[in-house]
Amino acid sequence: RLSPKALEFEKNAVVLQSNTLGRIANEAFYVSDFLTKGESNCLEKAISSGVWTKLTNRKLQNYGGVPHASGTIHEPLPDFLAEVSNVLQSCGVFDQLPNHALVNEYDPGIGLDFHKDGQYYQDTAAILSLSSPCLIHFAEEATTKVVATLLLEPGSLFFFKGRAFTHLKHGICHTKEEYLSKYSIANQHLLNKDFLSKPPVDNSWKYDESTQILSRGRRISVTMRCLTSVSYSMESSDEVLPPHLQEERERRYAWWKAAISDVPLMEKIEIGEN
Repeated sequence: RLSPKALEFEKNAVVLQSNTLGRIANEAFYVSDFLTKGESNCLEKAISSGVWTKLTNRKLQNYGGVPHASGTIHEPLPDFLAEVSNVLQSCGVFDQLPNHALVNEYDPGIGLDFHKDGQYYQDTAAILSLSSPCLIHFAEEATTKVVATLLLEPGSLFFFKGRAFTHLKHGICHTKEEYLSKYSIANQHLLNKDFLSKPPVDNSWKYDESTQILSRGRRISVTMRCLTSVSYSMESSDEVLPPHLQEERERRYAWWKAAISDVPLMEKIEIGEN
């Protein structure tokens, strides 16, 4: 089980600096050791037993239903994610229980194109990172120029809201190696001071201190959000829906699988120093 968490929002705040929006404070937060090693292992084990949707370069699990303009047909989260949801609400990350989760598994070298999370979610996203570190970049809405970069450690929690959610895009480079010296790491002051100097003995990821090159490994992320609209809430995952709702649910899942398969898989993200 996840232990109760107490967050100090002022201590964990990360300032983002945008060219068009100016200084964005108290809208992004980072907690280095949100999950213990044991909690991370248990969460990863629970994820491994889930059903994956496989794409060419990554695979994912969708929980909570397919977000939709006319309201989501909501499916209850599995127990291990319901527990995460409860902890995130109880420590103040969300005002209400987050009811949607997206789990992504990235092989080394696979990233995420710049995007915004969209209109079907309320304006807060929380990301739990597992297995390997990576850099996440924020960019202006109309360009790919990076305005802020954060290092996400395994076991960490990163959450952002407000203008950081609605006005900035975020993405992860498609690269096996991160050159940390290129960037001003916005959450540098919040990182575990021994993290980079003690990479895992199994070499699942590596860091060369002399070159400041981080070699990424397989990474899992869990992104929790609140849906803006729910048209129907299922009591349980095995509830038998009325025929018209079941047909609509199946249609939405077919659309969703086709939509994510059509997304460009290796769009180049041009990163400049920030």
